Amino acid sequence: MATTLLQAAQLLRLTDEHGTDAGALGESFDAWCAPAIRGVIGGYLGMTALPSSLRVAELRARALYASGWRPRPAPGPSRAELAEIICAALRAAPAAALPAPALPAPALVVPALIAPVSRTRLLTGTGRSSP
Repeated sequence: MATTLLQAAQLLRLTDEHGTDAGALGESFDAWCAPAIRGVIGGYLGMTALPSSLRVAELRARALYASGWRPRPAPGPSRAELAEIICAALRAAPAAALPAPALPAPALVVPALIAPVSRTRLLTGTGRSSP
């Protein structure tokens, strides 16, 4: 409870300082929280403490996420932009420049594994056809 009140008081101070600039407010609040969090997670991040060492911060972390806060995504292309980049690269590359799909070595092909299987056998999972 005391931690939540401290966080609320700090957020109010930062809101007075930054107004409606959510980016500056978030960065300032992160900078304020980081030293307190670093003391808790340092051992875990340094691989000198087990995951159970993070339990002391669990209530604070849950409260923070329950408030709706989420870390800012790292800068870079969005998922849609990545898809567009890939499609553009595929359109620009001649088919001969693309690598051929890897095929299994003939010695590794087992005829029993590539025998046709009826849809019923797949659906029943028994290996037997249902009536």
